[in-house]
Amino acid sequence: MINISKNMDNEEFRYERKFLILSKDVSKDKIKMLINLHPACFSKLYSSRYVNNLYFDTSNYKNFHENIEGVSDRQKVRIRWYGNFYGEVLDPVLEIKIKKSAVGTKKSFLLNPFTIDSNFNWKTLNDIIYSSDIQENVKEMIKSLKPVIFNRYRREYFGSRDQKFRMTLDDRLEFFLAERAFNFDSMPSKKSSNYILELKYNKKYDDEVSNISSFLPFRMTKSSKYVTAVEKFYKSK
Repeated sequence: MINISKNMDNEEFRYERKFLILSKDVSKDKIKMLINLHPACFSKLYSSRYVNNLYFDTSNYKNFHENIEGVSDRQKVRIRWYGNFYGEVLDPVLEIKIKKSAVGTKKSFLLNPFTIDSNFNWKTLNDIIYSSDIQENVKEMIKSLKPVIFNRYRREYFGSRDQKFRMTLDDRLEFFLAERAFNFDSMPSKKSSNYILELKYNKKYDDEVSNISSFLPFRMTKSSKYVTAVEKFYKSK
């Protein structure tokens, strides 16, 4: 773990309440209908888009195990971009997600553009990170990590009328095992037909959240796409 901010206590921490919804039980149309009929008057914020992530971890999967064990103060490192998975990536962002008990925040660092193609590999990725204008201590932290998992999903965005609460709905989840060569033609992959609904809000609104969650007929669960992916690949070996 790295201390990337001396004023972390002043950051805007928020809750991310997650609901894993099995596609065999509920259709996406039904989920969206429930969102649209919610008394808090949720409405669509943006057009849907694909979210792509590359997750990093230590050689002994420290971040994965800390998540499983419920360590209260932990971090997760990823590169995120939107749109196509392959080809030119114009606005990649290195994100460090910081978790403190039940709330979290993140620090974001803009990376230099890159292209994902047959020539993309671990060295290319390192060159991109080290040539980008980001903090030196963050670059040093990345040296102790390795790329582990790619994932990709389609996301829709909704906001309550009072602008206190947001929901995202993810589907078409795909996971890829990031091996050293990044051979995309043979990279092991998995898919999920389930949905992930997330309710996101600033911690100062936590005393109001029951007014939102009580109208969602889904069971709140601990759900990490990174943890899910690691388990999918390594439990099948």
